[in-house]
Amino acid sequence: MHDIKSIIEALRRTGDKDSKVYKVTKYYMNLTSGLLDEGGVVFASSKLKNIEKELKKWILEHPNNGTAIMQPEESALMLIEDLRKRYLIK
Repeated sequence: MHDIKSIIEALRRTGDKDSKVYKVTKYYMNLTSGLLDEGGVVFASSKLKNIEKELKKWILEHPNNGTAIMQPEESALMLIEDLRKRYLIK
């Protein structure tokens, strides 16, 4: 498994605060902190699911062309998948 902390740090360095990739890191940290109330969890989960759809579409439209370097969008999807494995989003 990739080091989640390293992924978050890399994504935060590469994206502006309004980017979808950056927002994934924000929601990831909020959900894993355990500080959100039920409404906050529902809100963050909903936002992540919408971003996930957009990221998947972007990746299909912008293939990696066989390089080993992962696109930021792919790394952001890894964070969303980690949340699913932790049962923090469905």
